[in-house]
Amino acid sequence: MPNTFSPATRRINSKISPANWTKQIVALMSCILLVAGCAEVKPQKQTVKADISIKVEDPVIRRITAITDRFDLEASGKFNGGSFMVHDKKLTFAPDTTFTLKLTLPIDDPKVISTKNATGELTTSQPISVNGIPAPLNLVLKKGTVTGDVDIVRTIGIFLFNVLENQDVNAEGGGDWKKAFAQLKIAKSSLVMRPDSTMELGKQHIHVGKDSTLTFKNLIVDSEFNYTGQCVVDVNFADKNTYRGQKVDIDFNGGSMIMVFDAKRQNHVVTLTAAGSQKPIRLVDCVYRFGKEKKSNAHAEVVVLNEKKFVWQKTEGTDKPAIHFASDMMLQKTVLHILNTKLDLLANFPSNVPANLSIDRNEDGVMETNFNTPHLVPAANADITMHRQHEDVNVKLSDALVGPIAISKFGDLQLSLANGNAKLKQISWGNDNHGFTLDTSGGSTLSITKGMSMDLVKDQEGVTCTLPMTLKLGQAKFSSNSMKLGLSNLNGNMILTIDKGVDLDGKINFSVGNSNLFGSNKTDVSVNGLSVDSKNGSTSAQLKNCSIVIPVAALKEQIEEHLPDDKVYPINKTMLEERKWRYKNAIVESITLHNPKLDKIEMTSAGVAKFTASGDADAKGTIEKGGLLSIVKGPSKWEKRPWSASAHLVGSGIVNYKILANDSLSKSKLDYSVSMDLPLPDDIDLDWSQVNDGLLEKAERNAVVKSIQKLKPLHLEFLNKEVMLFPNGKKNFAALKLKNLKSHPVASGLQLDFNADATF
Repeated sequence: MPNTFSPATRRINSKISPANWTKQIVALMSCILLVAGCAEVKPQKQTVKADISIKVEDPVIRRITAITDRFDLEASGKFNGGSFMVHDKKLTFAPDTTFTLKLTLPIDDPKVISTKNATGELTTSQPISVNGIPAPLNLVLKKGTVTGDVDIVRTIGIFLFNVLENQDVNAEGGGDWKKAFAQLKIAKSSLVMRPDSTMELGKQHIHVGKDSTLTFKNLIVDSEFNYTGQCVVDVNFADKNTYRGQKVDIDFNGGSMIMVFDAKRQNHVVTLTAAGSQKPIRLVDCVYRFGKEKKSNAHAEVVVLNEKKFVWQKTEGTDKPAIHFASDMMLQKTVLHILNTKLDLLANFPSNVPANLSIDRNEDGVMETNFNTPHLVPAANADITMHRQHEDVNVKLSDALVGPIAISKFGDLQLSLANGNAKLKQISWGNDNHGFTLDTSGGSTLSITKGMSMDLVKDQEGVTCTLPMTLKLGQAKFSSNSMKLGLSNLNGNMILTIDKGVDLDGKINFSVGNSNLFGSNKTDVSVNGLSVDSKNGSTSAQLKNCSIVIPVAALKEQIEEHLPDDKVYPINKTMLEERKWRYKNAIVESITLHNPKLDKIEMTSAGVAKFTASGDADAKGTIEKGGLLSIVKGPSKWEKRPWSASAHLVGSGIVNYKILANDSLSKSKLDYSVSMDLPLPDDIDLDWSQVNDGLLEKAERNAVVKSIQKLKPLHLEFLNKEVMLFPNGKKNFAALKLKNLKSHPVASGLQLDFNADATF
């Protein structure tokens, strides 16, 4: 990312060098002097046009003038005494003649440099004669017009055109001009760039923001145009800046750069050197694309570069400068996304990422760029996808240490996870037809062990690694195209091995939580070992030492579903046939059992459970009654009267059950038979009101109750009821194929033990 501006800087400096601007200063001075000196001396003060236009032929110069708003210049110096020929004109300077020049040149048309709207002033300490005619000591240039004690001006611009186009200053008779200078100092020479302008520099697109300048200061120039001084690059970047290289692409959307160079020209070689401790270069919203087909990228909200070394050197006549740049970097809020045929990596770094950058390029244009992070960097999230022949393997981590990260001179990336623990969020693998996903939460971790640094992009044949995992009270979802299971209380150690296939194996305990036993009861399927193997496009899993406890409450609820709300038992039995006192023919017509239920159930032995039960009963009947004196004399007349009785019944029963195992857990059933007896109790509440309410009622009632108690207990049974263990478990359990299913009673209910295989 940081080398985005460097190529732009090189292109600018390669043409807008102090040597070129020095030549232009000389040309402008020549133009002004020749314009002023080619006139007859008149007694009155005149103003004359000095509008000089020069076509810009050089394409690089044209790119620069396209983004330049104006050119500001402040220069001073001393002329050698004597006469010099410039464009067939004889310029004569008195010894020790000094001068100062101030000039502002607006640039409205990048194709043409014109003095039409220029302003400035040239002052000399002694008169200068042109072809024997003295020029004024002070010439003022204002909007293309020179004012002074002259009235005839001849426009000469050929020398300015030659130097602006970087042509030989000796051409067209300008060679003696260099001999005229004894001293030349450029106090300030600035290019003020036009806001919102853009410049295309080969592979780069630069969008210039406001208040951007390129300034040369305190240049001491000799007659051979050698110089020493300073160059200050002060640029604010607007949005949509790009670099399109062979190996990398770079985009950024703003930023700033202030760089102070020591400038030097010697023997046609221009060298710019920046000392360390400069103001940081700041780039905003940076995207660096690299790797195969430039599919990988790193995005940072802000990149800060602290330059340590910057040497720019160009030999005049060559196309490209040599560059040596080194910098410390700080990337803020960075997202790294690697995409290639073997691996995808998406890592989020919310904290600052320190890095190093170096750029080296020779004059042949061969460039090497190296980037690296010297320290481990914490990634808030790391999403790693390893592409295998038949499936993709994905590992999602949080709080992972990543590093070091290195981008080589060839644009290749090296990256690894550091030894240590990271929080494990998800593991999955599969393709469109099958898959396995394990989502975790809580304290689950993944360990990168010593000796296995998981060099993610180094293995060109594909990533091969072993990932130990420690799961602590994790929550997970086990899902595929054929099943979904909620896992809870994950504890234990597992190892994920990624090679030609994918293997997950270990001693781990977990529960399949909230399974709908019998369709409504929540229970857990406990698993005490898991092995998952994926090869040749197929994934199989072995669930080891599985168990399900059918709670007694669930069994009780299931049995009660088959108990009737009311059951009528026809009796029609005469309980008191012979005359007793004044009654005879006491008949129980029917008994109705209401709301039978199981009170307590206990698993006693394999296939057998015992329980207590209860319910309410109502009895109805009739009895024949004689008169009160019939006790002594015997009845002369009998009347049939109705009676009723009620009681709360308590009894016991037995359940005989067996598991009808099928090939899958979702198709397995519970088969059970129930038998219970509810005897009639002693405390029967007899309603005798329609028979008698007299003095003998109590004795009569006792006789009737004792006769009712002689009836057999109410019997209730149903045989071979079948119920699906998991009637709603087709999605959850259809893929689980049972092996070695056994059952045995436990204190809490009926436990089923089995192993299971699954194919996804």
